[in-house]
Amino acid sequence: MSLCPKVSIYLISYNREDHVYRAVSSALSQTYSNIEVIIVDDHSNIPVVEIIAKLIERSPNLIKVIRNESNMGACKSRNIAISNCTGEFITGLDDDDYFHEDRVKLFIDNWNDKYSMLCSGYTIIAPNNKIVVNRKGVKISLNDILGRNIVGNQIFTRTIKMKNLLFREDLKSGQDYDTWIRFINKYGAGWRIPYCTIFIDKTNTVRISNIGNKYAGYRDVFERYKHLMSPSQRASHELSINMMTDKVQLTHLFTTRGLANKIRIFKYLIFYKIFQMKHLYE
Repeated sequence: MSLCPKVSIYLISYNREDHVYRAVSSALSQTYSNIEVIIVDDHSNIPVVEIIAKLIERSPNLIKVIRNESNMGACKSRNIAISNCTGEFITGLDDDDYFHEDRVKLFIDNWNDKYSMLCSGYTIIAPNNKIVVNRKGVKISLNDILGRNIVGNQIFTRTIKMKNLLFREDLKSGQDYDTWIRFINKYGAGWRIPYCTIFIDKTNTVRISNIGNKYAGYRDVFERYKHLMSPSQRASHELSINMMTDKVQLTHLFTTRGLANKIRIFKYLIFYKIFQMKHLYE
């Protein structure tokens, strides 16, 4: 690794004029200075260059904006962004989320080539509360990721690895989970650093994937990799699919095998059904 390696931060945006400025600003505000920010505007109604004009004026050498001539979708846009990254390392950012100022520095300080990638814990900004998720440092093997997506929606890795893998462009949702499974299967185990370095904003109910797309994408990923899963992992994923379509009822507590799955059903019935904390299961 270079003494002060360049880190590419890629971001795609589509009609998020109320959030994209905050996202780009958080990328530019990193305490680690050797960065570039690659933005793909997926043909938003208001061009991103207009929304972040002040940021571009302030840091013209750090920002590159590519505008698609038509709307190409999340995965195609991500792959365009990744292909334009020139850093030794890379990490991504969704346009409605934002970074902790030390995110890149913490990844650089914790990098070890025996792992294929790093990820971190995150903080969910939900209506009326904040939820810290996955703060504990832990190794992430293929078996771990097959159980559930404990990586999150972004990773930090060597850019060449992402360019050799890329996102599947046929998926409407579940792209992150599919990519991390393929990534770890190809390159080996990753490591989650014991810090929360990204804020996931769920205060806006309109996310990139609607429930229909989310169900279809998750089902696709499950069918593609279930042959690698243990019986308990398959049961867990089938439970998740039922949760997405709101098919989980009280009777499932008595018919579903496995204590962990029974606990998930109980929490779902309490928090989702009674207290309407739907952000916990999006």
